[in-house]
Parts: sequence; C-alpha cells; structure tokens
Amino acid sequence: MANYKTKLNYYWLAGLIDGDGYFYLSKTNYGCLELTVASADRPMLEDIRKEFNGRIKPRAGTASVRLRVHNKVGLLALLHAVNGRLQNSVRQKQFETVALAYGVSVKPTQAFSWQNGYFSGLFDADGKITISVKNLQFKSHSTIPKTYGKIMRLTHSSNSQLIIGVTSKYRHCVDFLCTNRFGKISYDRSQNGYYTWYVTSQEDIGKLLQYFEMYPPQSSRKTRVNLVPAYFNFKKKFASFAFAAKAKSKGSDQDLCNSQSKAYRIKWSTFVKAWFEVCN
Repeated sequence: MANYKTKLNYYWLAGLIDGDGYFYLSKTNYGCLELTVASADRPMLEDIRKEFNGRIKPRAGTASVRLRVHNKVGLLALLHAVNGRLQNSVRQKQFETVALAYGVSVKPTQAFSWQNGYFSGLFDADGKITISVKNLQFKSHSTIPKTYGKIMRLTHSSNSQLIIGVTSKYRHCVDFLCTNRFGKISYDRSQNGYYTWYVTSQEDIGKLLQYFEMYPPQSSRKTRVNLVPAYFNFKKKFASFAFAAKAKSKGSDQDLCNSQSKAYRIKWSTFVKAWFEVCN
C-alpha cells in the first residue's frame, strides 16, 4: 500500500472499474486489473497508474488506452481499495476470483449511496450527457451528417432537452441508481439492447450538479457538466425572447428586442460549438 495520502477517491475508483474495468486470473494464478478508456481520458488514469504501479498503453487500431495493474504489491493495494465498494455483480464475481487467489478476505458489498464518489466514477465510465433537438426551425439541417450537422441542428433548434444518464447492457447495473425514486430507466433495442438510467428535469439535473460539486467527474465529460448551468441560462433567455416576440411592440422597442435576440443567437452559437468542442 502507498505510504502517502492518496489522491484517489476509492468509491470513484470502484465506479470506474464497474463500468470500464475487468479483473481476471490466468491459468497460472496470475491476477490483473485492466481499465480501458477513450484516449482523451488518459489523464484520468495517471493517478491510478502512479498509486498502483500500473502501465498505460494505447490499444492498437482504436482511439483508446488501457491501464494494466498486475504487479503483486500494486494489485493487492488495489484489491483492498475497492473491496466492498463494487456494485456490478459481474465485476464483483471477477474481483472475488482474484481476491481469493491473493488471500484477500472479501467484504460484503456496501449499499449504493449518493453520499460518496461511486456514481461519479460510473459516470466517467458509462455516462452520457447530451442535448436532444425537439423542434427544428430549418428542416434541411436534419440531413447534414456528423458533428457539423449536430451543431447546425442544435443551433437552429427552437426547443431542446438536456439528458444526463448512465448506460449498461444489464438493468441490474443501473437499477440501484433509482434510490429514493431519483431518475428513470429506459430500454433501447438498438446496438443489441441496453438500459439507461437518466434525468431530464432541471430540478433533478440541479441535484446531480450539486453531487458533482462534491465528487467531480475526472473524464472529458466534465467539460459538458461545467456547461450545464450556461445551457439552462440560455433556455431561460430564449423563453423570454419568445414571449417578447409575441408582444405587439413598435418602433425602438421592437428594434431593441431584435438586437437583443441577435446577440443571444451569437452567444448561443458559440455555446453550441463549445458543447461539441469545435474550434473556429
């Protein structure tokens, strides 16, 4: 075990492993943890690598990197760090196989709680934060492909919906997130089927933002999380401009309204580009 104060939140680590990790034991009782994330999230793995003496390598042919922890000292420390904190039954079974081979006594699984960093780690692994377009003012943009098309559709949409969630192939891996009836779960038949726990209301998203203030995400998703308050400010302003447009204003009042609306559209366009991380 490291002889210095850890920078890691072990609940966060357990959530990340539940989503993107894999424990295995070879035929020769050689234990290992693997964590695979997008290449953009490599910095997120650095503290884990340093604490448990792992190795990070790019995966050939993919835009991802993999952390391996297989040295005995580091793996033992990691097993103790997440012992009792995993929620995914598949990952827990893998953990138990390796833990027992290394003489680690398996602790009972702790009940999920919003009072620790577990969800933040799971969100870093399997989270999604998107803005869906509900109504397009310019239908032609619906056929524009890839990221530019997404930018154009959101820029010219008159209505949109922010969604924050976590996806999994198995329902039991997200069911426990509905503690105190917080959030909903949907099933999508595409991509061989998967379940999504999600929130959409501004009130529920506000609760998540408060949670993320205590337990910040470490992946690239944190960029969008930080933009959420700005999104709701734009929604509020758009509603006020829509109300003003219905009023029967004349002369300079109408000119002022048009000027404010134009300024809003320019700022909104800049926000949308930042949302998709596109540089001018």
